[in-house]
Amino acid sequence: MKYLLFLGLIPSMVWANYQKPELLARYFSTHNYNLPQDSYCYMGTPMAFDGKVIVNCVREEERDLMMWDESGKSHVFYSTKNFLSTPQYVNKTLTWYEYELNGVNSVHQWKDGVLKTIPVEGAVRAVSFLGNEWIFQGRDFLNVQTEDGVYPSKIENISYVHSPSVSNSGEYAVKIRRNSDANSSPDEIWTYGKNGWIKVFGDTDSDPQSPWKDFRNNVATGNGKVFVIARDSEGEALLEISGGKQKVLARAGVDLKEFESFQIAYNKGTVVFRGIDLSGRKVIYAHDGQLKRVLTQGDTVITDLGTIATVNYKNKDSIIYNNPTIGPDGEIVIQGTLTDFDDNKTLVGVGIIRIKRDNF
Repeated sequence: MKYLLFLGLIPSMVWANYQKPELLARYFSTHNYNLPQDSYCYMGTPMAFDGKVIVNCVREEERDLMMWDESGKSHVFYSTKNFLSTPQYVNKTLTWYEYELNGVNSVHQWKDGVLKTIPVEGAVRAVSFLGNEWIFQGRDFLNVQTEDGVYPSKIENISYVHSPSVSNSGEYAVKIRRNSDANSSPDEIWTYGKNGWIKVFGDTDSDPQSPWKDFRNNVATGNGKVFVIARDSEGEALLEISGGKQKVLARAGVDLKEFESFQIAYNKGTVVFRGIDLSGRKVIYAHDGQLKRVLTQGDTVITDLGTIATVNYKNKDSIIYNNPTIGPDGEIVIQGTLTDFDDNKTLVGVGIIRIKRDNF
C-alpha cells in the first residue's frame, strides 16, 4: 500500500493542475503543420489571450503575426516586411508595433474586429498601451502620453531603459540604469500607475543597504507585484516584489541548477520561467504558491502525424526556443524541438506547444 501511495505522489508533484502538452503547430524544412509552408517562428515569443495564441513568424520576406483561434485553427492575422513586436493585450485591445533599425514607425490596435494604425515619429524604441495611457520609451527616456498631453518621467539621469513588462490590466514595470552605461551604475525597477512613477527595487549600486548585487534585465508584473531574477551572496533567486518587500520563490543551486537567460511571464497568480534542473535538463517551471514543472526535456507530445515525439535535441541550446508565455486561463505556450520517440537522432521539427491548466 505504501508503495502504491509513493508512486501516486510523483505525477501530482510534477504535473499538478496541468494537462499534458498539446501541439498547436509544427514547422520543419520539408513539411509544416497548421502553418503556411516556409514559415518559421522560433524567434517569436508566444502570447495567449481569450483562448487564442499569437506568435511572430517569418515567411520568405514577410513577417507575420500568426493566430490560432479557440479551436486551434491558424491564420495569418497581420503581415508586413518590417519587424514586429510581441503583441500586448490590455483592455480587450490587442496592441503591437512595427519597427526598423532606427526605431518604431507605427502602432497597431485591434479591438472588436477593427484595426487602427497610429504613426510614430522620433527615436522611440518601444510603445506600451496601458488602457487609458501610453508609454513611449527611447534609449534614455520614458514619456507618458494621456489625453491631455505628453509628460516625461521625473526619473533622474536615465542612461538606459530595458524592455518593459505590461500586465493584462495595464500595470507597467521596467528596469532602468541611471547615471552611465557602466556596470557599476545604479540599476533599478520602476513601476507606473495611478500614483505615478515609483521605484520598487534597486541593486547595491542604487541602495547600499540592498542585499541584491545585480539582477536580470527582464521583469514581469501583475496584481500589484513585480518579479525578477536577482543575485545576492548566495547566488541567483526568483523574487516576488510587493509592498516594499522581497520574497524568494526559487533559488538556483537549491530548487534548480540555474535560471536560463530568457523572459519570465506572469498572469493571475502564476509566474513562469525557463531553467535547468539539478539533473541538467531544460525545464519550463511555474510557481503559483509552489514550484512545479510544466514541461521537461524528454516529455512527449502527440504529433499531427499520429506519432509520439520527444521534446529533446542533441544540441541543448536548441531544445526550447525563446520565451514562455502564460494566458489568462493559466495556459502556458512555448516552442520546443521535437525528435522521434524511437530514434532521438531523427528530427521531427519545432513545435508550438500549449499546456492547459486543469479547472479543478
